[in-house]
Amino acid sequence: IQVLDLSNTNISNLPEDFFWGFYSLQILNLSGNQIQNIHPNTFARLQYLTFLDLTKTSLSTEILATSMSSNQSLEELNVENNAILNIDTSRLNYPSLEVLNVRFNSIWRLKSDLLNHVPNLKSLNNIPYFGVVSNDMFQGFPNLTHLSISHNEIRVIEANSFTGLPSLTTLDISNNRLRFIN
Repeated sequence: IQVLDLSNTNISNLPEDFFWGFYSLQILNLSGNQIQNIHPNTFARLQYLTFLDLTKTSLSTEILATSMSSNQSLEELNVENNAILNIDTSRLNYPSLEVLNVRFNSIWRLKSDLLNHVPNLKSLNNIPYFGVVSNDMFQGFPNLTHLSISHNEIRVIEANSFTGLPSLTTLDISNNRLRFIN
């Protein structure tokens, strides 16, 4: 089995052996579940997993940090609509990750060393920034083609804010409170 959709199936616990036998799994959808516990090794044997959807799963910062330590093949991670307060970059090692969706969480800021752990990131969706987008905020993301900072409280975008993004083709700043773009 390469694709497994377990969305909205009332899963609350993912023990270590939950996916044993699914070694060829590439796409996994767990959205819409109320996940309270994920064993640190739950995803360890899914070495071919490229897409993981954890949308609306009640994930907390702690659960995400302990369960998502390292996956060399993961290309897209969706943790939209959860209770995540920050992303512990010291535990991330996603050299193949291209799409990270953190939309509608309570993350205040992503650490600046995020790129060290996701060097091939091309799409970053709804990273939270409040107030001012400064001119040095997006340095070091040479592969990023899509950036969404919509649904924030951004009031000012400083000059040269996006010059560190040479490959950027799509920028979504909708649903903000912009007063000044330099």
